[in-house]
Amino acid sequence: MSSPSRVQSFFLELAMVILFFSLAAAVVIRFFAAGGQLSSRSQDVNGAILAAETAAETIAASPEVQEGSVAYYDSQWNRTDSPDAFRLEVSASPEQAGAGTLCHYSITVTAEGDGEPLFELDTAKYWPEEGDAS
Repeated sequence: MSSPSRVQSFFLELAMVILFFSLAAAVVIRFFAAGGQLSSRSQDVNGAILAAETAAETIAASPEVQEGSVAYYDSQWNRTDSPDAFRLEVSASPEQAGAGTLCHYSITVTAEGDGEPLFELDTAKYWPEEGDAS
């Protein structure tokens, strides 16, 4: 009678070990999936930061007030002419200040189809009036 009892306890223990390793594998797989999503989001935010900084530098180098523009990027952050994966919007609000114009810019990068911005950058540029020696 002791022999069938040993076999039953062996299979019961084996089933418990398999269950434990199955649960552990499920938890580890969830961690890897979450890590992959975080990595993808991080790459998107880094691309958004670089695109916004490039737009701010373009504004700083521009000889005239830019009232606003929209740029589109694909999933690899290559600029495209039509809506793709990401959208960069520049809004401007010029105001007279002293002997020139101070223009505040808001640069927003969002993923297409997502309402929450990946990155926002505010900057400003001052243009003196014609003939000002500043």
